[in-house]
Amino acid sequence: MFPDQPERGVTYWDWTLAPMLDSAGEVECLVFSLVDVTEQARASEAQRAAALYARSLIEASLDPLVTISPAGQVTDVNKATEEATGEPREALIGTDFADYFTDPEQARQGYREVLARGQVRDYPLTIRNVSGARMDVLYNASTYRGQDGEIVGVFSAARDMTARQQAEALRSQLAEIVRSSHDAIVGKSLDGVITSWNQGAVMLYGIAAEEAIGRHVSMLAPEESKGEFGLLLDRIRAGDTIADFETQRVRSDGSRIDLEMDLSPIRDGAGRVVGVSSIARDVTARRQAERTLIKVNRALQALSSCNGALIHATDERGLLDEMCKIIVDLSGYCVAWVGYVEPGVRRAVRPVAYHGQEPGSAVTVAAVWSDDAAAGSPVGLAVRTGRAQVVQDVAREVADVPWRAHALKLGCRSVLVAPLASEGRVLGVLSIHATEVEAFDEGEISLLAELAGDMAFGLTALRIRDEHQRDVQRVQLGMERTIQAISATVEMRDPYTAGHQRRVADLAAAIAQALGLPEQRVHGMRLAAVVHDVGKIHVPSEILSKPGRLEMMEFELVKTHSQAGYEILKDIDFPWPIAQVVLQHHERLDGSGYPRG
Repeated sequence: MFPDQPERGVTYWDWTLAPMLDSAGEVECLVFSLVDVTEQARASEAQRAAALYARSLIEASLDPLVTISPAGQVTDVNKATEEATGEPREALIGTDFADYFTDPEQARQGYREVLARGQVRDYPLTIRNVSGARMDVLYNASTYRGQDGEIVGVFSAARDMTARQQAEALRSQLAEIVRSSHDAIVGKSLDGVITSWNQGAVMLYGIAAEEAIGRHVSMLAPEESKGEFGLLLDRIRAGDTIADFETQRVRSDGSRIDLEMDLSPIRDGAGRVVGVSSIARDVTARRQAERTLIKVNRALQALSSCNGALIHATDERGLLDEMCKIIVDLSGYCVAWVGYVEPGVRRAVRPVAYHGQEPGSAVTVAAVWSDDAAAGSPVGLAVRTGRAQVVQDVAREVADVPWRAHALKLGCRSVLVAPLASEGRVLGVLSIHATEVEAFDEGEISLLAELAGDMAFGLTALRIRDEHQRDVQRVQLGMERTIQAISATVEMRDPYTAGHQRRVADLAAAIAQALGLPEQRVHGMRLAAVVHDVGKIHVPSEILSKPGRLEMMEFELVKTHSQAGYEILKDIDFPWPIAQVVLQHHERLDGSGYPRG
């Protein structure tokens, strides 16, 4: 006999030894025979190894595997079957296989189909575990036959459907999430052709799925953004994920929307990038709010800085130049100019201040822009209506007039013209230009119109102040001329001291200047000196013109002129203490002067 494990390169023999008897029944000799059984040994071992290998595969399977007799009894099971039913192998063998399903009759019907057709595929059943748990399976079975061709049994396998059902449920949930999402979720091939289009994309872009699928995604981009698709697709092909990408897209009605997008590669089972998934969120309202805030802040900055300039303004031209400079340099507008309304039939607007992209061209440029002969001129409309006028797109909204061409040449695409109105009268206009289309929104227009109103108020205040100063100067001049007339009258009554007050005034002013007194005080000192003897008008002329020495009583009468001068001047509201100077001009440091000693 041969061993259980025949070795390669070794031969194996089956031998027999038998006695040979003679006629008397005695052993005459021994007969020895050898048969080479090497091949049979090796074939038997291969068969046993194949059986063990097949069994190991059966036991390693995660699917329940069962062999069943034609009568329906279990003849063998694997470990997965034990786990699915909760019964050990020895308890299962010999039992009715249908008893381990929640619907035995359905199981038997499937078995009859196997016997009738030779096999069944994906037959749905539910295995019942002794613990009460359930396992939904797809039942696959086929018959196997003996050498005579008769069916000797059925081999069955049950595929656990729990994971697949969960996956399908998850896939269904994900599909529903994608379908109903308010975000636009779009699938694209690597060459940019749209392959999927959810309801969010329909709502966002206003394009039905059947119209979008199969078209290139560049149909959604404004003209200036079409080049970005190639760069994005190159990054996706390289396996990159792109998050929070900001861009603009065009809806079916031609309007633009601001989007924030996440793009990621779609991969096949081998991990190769085969497409692009994009999720787009509409952030138009948020971006518009941000742009509005920027514009309002820009206008507020202009308003605040210009109001500061108003407080410190000393003259009109300086104020207007400074405000135009603030509007352009600090607030970011491209051009600002101010024009005054000229009286006349056409009420032309004369430019008086300018700041912008072409320094030195104020007169020419402003004159072109202020041509209100055309009915649609924003300058002319602002003057006539007294309301701010806005052109949001110079190229589209304005007829082909000279100021339009010049504005476009400077890159000015939007214009706001606000009237400088005060007390119901339009003094002029403030014109502000921006480089972008739709540059001025409602809040910004309101603030800039307020700025124009403040500018008009400032101009009016400056003019009132200037007029007031001129009035003061006229009054002061009149007062000084009156003082000069009084001084001349006094000197006419006292010819011996003619020119005395003028000489005293010159001397007093020179001393004040030498002391470093302010010019206003020097001027007051001069005026006080001019009239310091005005009180002599109360002294009789025969005393003033007496050629000889004055008597004591006469001199005492002359000394009253300082008090008399004070009484004449005390009720006049001079900016300087002139009445006191006249009263005290004969006082002395040692107390020997008069009238108070």
